[in-house]
Amino acid sequence: MYFKIHMSTIVGFIACITHLTAEVDSSNLSPSQAHEQIQKDIHHQTQQAKDEVQKNLVPEAISIVEDTKRAINFIKSKQNAEALSALERATGKSDILLARHPRSALLPVDFIIRVSDVAPTDLNEINGIEMLIKRAINHKNYPSSRALLNLLRSEIHVTIDCLPLAYYPEVLKEAARLLELNQPSEACLALETALNTLVVLDQIFPIPLIKAIALLNAAEGNLEKERNKENALKLVNKAHFELRRSIELGYLEKNSEEHRSLNEKFADLENKIKSDQKATSVFQSLKDKFRDFLRFFSKPKSAY
Repeated sequence: MYFKIHMSTIVGFIACITHLTAEVDSSNLSPSQAHEQIQKDIHHQTQQAKDEVQKNLVPEAISIVEDTKRAINFIKSKQNAEALSALERATGKSDILLARHPRSALLPVDFIIRVSDVAPTDLNEINGIEMLIKRAINHKNYPSSRALLNLLRSEIHVTIDCLPLAYYPEVLKEAARLLELNQPSEACLALETALNTLVVLDQIFPIPLIKAIALLNAAEGNLEKERNKENALKLVNKAHFELRRSIELGYLEKNSEEHRSLNEKFADLENKIKSDQKATSVFQSLKDKFRDFLRFFSKPKSAY
């Protein structure tokens, strides 16, 4: 099952995004240690995403879906009276939810979190896959293009299913009406269709952005605690590479004003490190920008 989220709940959910972009302290790390810390940060972000999404589940909405499934099973077992009772329970719960939420609400009932970090680290390999995707699309080979697109994933992906309060209660009432008219097949079809049309929302946390923040934290720590310019520059270069990689993977727009601004900030940061100038404000500006990107991507979006 996929976790479903309703729009009024999303407001509170988005308010928690700041917590989802918090990083484990990765300062004072060498480049090799930074790699280990990045993996911990990815795990940390995944767990935080799971915890925040879990808080937004709506128990009554989950019960409605469960009662819908029970009603379907009862109908298939020719237990129409029991099916009608299940639908009455579900309808009663939906009336409670309608009193609490706007009719346009999408209520969270289930979720799945996947970490997909299969995208190449070599930019030429990414470009090669991109060419194959374009070729497949030009030949209308969409199944192959979809499979190839999955090779360009480097993200924490949260899939959220939502019970649509706008029409789901009406489906329950219609199914009950059909049962009372002794039309169990039609009632069953209506309920199965309702389950298959739960609204799906997606959240994406691009891993290159998480990596960039961790690498910048490590670079800043190297400068402040170890005064190790060589390690700091290596870590900054790795963070800059993750910016380029995020662009090649399609998470950020190439040659945009923001892209140019970030490149300028990285150049400024490298110059400040090399010339022993204080770089705290540049580090902070870069990390804040990457966190802004993470917040933007982590807002639930319709999968359709």
